[in-house]
Amino acid sequence: MRNKRSYIAFILALFIPVSLFAASGPEAEAAYGTLTARTVLPTAPLVGRVAETNEYEVLMLTDAALKTEYSLEWTEAFVAQGVRRMFTAIWNDTLSSLLPAQSAVYSVPSFAGDSVSFNARITGADGATNTFGITLENIGEGVWALVSLNVLR
Repeated sequence: MRNKRSYIAFILALFIPVSLFAASGPEAEAAYGTLTARTVLPTAPLVGRVAETNEYEVLMLTDAALKTEYSLEWTEAFVAQGVRRMFTAIWNDTLSSLLPAQSAVYSVPSFAGDSVSFNARITGADGATNTFGITLENIGEGVWALVSLNVLR
């Protein structure tokens, strides 16, 4: 009797996992749910957990801004009005040589109220790579403006 129970337990232990993997199609999805694989992106030094740009609107907007040539119009379009004067005094030379960027890698953004912060490793027009902490603020109706830029070392 004991051997029979062990044998049945062994068969069940073998059959159940095999049936889960062997099943496919709509019937299997209905019975077991959809199994999905999600890509886990790496962690980059100074950047942190890397994000897919197209998963976050703020990253898509930032990416578009960084791939645009730096100018007075750039500042008016992307920098919050209250910090523009100070921003241009500090960052004018750096952004003039950096933009338009060749590429950028972003961290997963951290939202807090009307602001969002994330890190970005930017390869500039001159090929130099810089890593920045970026903070944007929602200035109304889903419009985001740059309020802070910090070099990360």
